[in-house]
Amino acid sequence: MSKGTEQTNKPEGLPRVFSIGGLAGHLGISRRTVCRALSSGELEHYRVGARALIPEPAAVSWLESQRVGRRPRLRVA
Repeated sequence: MSKGTEQTNKPEGLPRVFSIGGLAGHLGISRRTVCRALSSGELEHYRVGARALIPEPAAVSWLESQRVGRRPRLRVA
């Protein structure tokens, strides 16, 4: 394995999980935004010791809940 390349062997049946910083970096948002979503209960996660682990399906679901729909254009008469 070359330096800087990370390889993970994920056991079958376990979802990919993100740390707070990992999810924030992956989505390009702040750690604070992720922490707010965790503390408000909007973003499901596991606590293992002091770490918060966010399963990928929960992250996708939370991200979808942040979607902003297109507003219809107003017609000016």
